[in-house]
Amino acid sequence: MPHQRFQSANIKPRYTKGLISALGVNSAYPRIPWIAAWWSAAFPGFGHMFLGKYLHGFILIIWELVVNSQANLNKGIALSMLGRFEEAKIQINEDWFLLYMAVYVYSIWDSYRCAVEVAKSHVLAEVEDAPVTPSEVTFLMWLFSTKRTRG
Repeated sequence: MPHQRFQSANIKPRYTKGLISALGVNSAYPRIPWIAAWWSAAFPGFGHMFLGKYLHGFILIIWELVVNSQANLNKGIALSMLGRFEEAKIQINEDWFLLYMAVYVYSIWDSYRCAVEVAKSHVLAEVEDAPVTPSEVTFLMWLFSTKRTRG
């Protein structure tokens, strides 16, 4: 598909390449979906952090820490690596473990899905020659900018 610029100043692009705000730059370039999925497989929430979805990522990280400790998953893994499988079965709380697995799989799937959506919108923004849009300056951002000094 050929790259074309908008001919009229009245037509605005429907998609943006990225968003610049006080919290950082988000979606300025597409991320590879399977890398986001592998980050989520390593630790739920890391894939979302990789994509710039910080709130979702922090919620999943806190969820991982709480539910993992309630399920005694790490103790079960350690005992199974030592070959003490019966003790590992007794140690793991099955109800919490099932909840853990459901959200673990969701975390991997959602980070992959979000990375695919970011890549698609980035391609559409490239076709429309959309700019990277800066955000509005809010009171919080103004506080951040006034605290910095040169020197």
